[in-house]
Amino acid sequence: MMRILLAFVVLFLLTSCDSSRIFEQNSKVGGEVWNMKENKEFLFEAKDTLASCNILINIRHNGSFKWTNLILFVIVESPDGNALRDTIDIALAENNGKWLGQRMVSTYSLRKIYKEKVRFAQSGNYKFTLLHAMRDEEVIGIADVGIRIEKAK
Repeated sequence: MMRILLAFVVLFLLTSCDSSRIFEQNSKVGGEVWNMKENKEFLFEAKDTLASCNILINIRHNGSFKWTNLILFVIVESPDGNALRDTIDIALAENNGKWLGQRMVSTYSLRKIYKEKVRFAQSGNYKFTLLHAMRDEEVIGIADVGIRIEKAK
């Protein structure tokens, strides 16, 4: 119990002084079993069309995930309704099986850059949709996924 409390305190301290973050939202995967029909949607209101941003994908998983990578479909819908669909492959472990990312108790967290130094062409609401594209209909061991947008350096 003390370890969990300590993990939350550390997480709070790390995120509270994060000046590069513009937007960050995560969505829990119920029972840590992600069905391929379960879309994870995130709405971001772009106000600044001149700033360069990095868009990242957040992944939290536990040791029961049976692959070394996670393949995702990423759909970005702009305010005018145009949509861009990408497929990305996120390495979660090294070839020897060692998990990548930060470990907190039995959960591993990592961020993968999706797009670097992009500008939002229009102000307004952008919808980001994440779906897993693995061969199995249900993926076990993913705790949550999310989108992070930060100022590009």
